[in-house]
Amino acid sequence: MFDASAAQRVRAFNYAPLVFAFIHWTMGLMYIFYVSSLFFFVRDVLRPGVLWFLQDFNDPDYKPVQEMISMPVHTYIQRLMVNVVSWLVHNDIRLSLFSSLLYNYT
Repeated sequence: MFDASAAQRVRAFNYAPLVFAFIHWTMGLMYIFYVSSLFFFVRDVLRPGVLWFLQDFNDPDYKPVQEMISMPVHTYIQRLMVNVVSWLVHNDIRLSLFSSLLYNYT
C-alpha cells in the first residue's frame, strides 16, 4: 500500500475491490483517530481559548445534533474552510518535514 506505483494500486483494486476499500477505510479511520488524539493532547497542554475554532467534545453542554439543526449553512461552509486550511497546512508540514529528513539522512 505504501510503496506501490499507481499501476500496482489499480491492479490491487481490480483484483479485490472490497479488501482495497476496507484497507483504505481503516487507514483513514486510524488517521482521523490519531489526529483527534493529537488535538485532545494539544488542548490539554495549551491554555484555554487557543484552539477556539475546534469543538471541545468533553464539554457537557456540547450537543452536535441540535447545533447542526439550528446553525445556518454559511457557518458550516466557514467551518469546512477552516478544516480544509488546517488539513492543507498539516499535510504541507508533514510532507516537507519528512522529505527534508529523508533528504538529509540519505
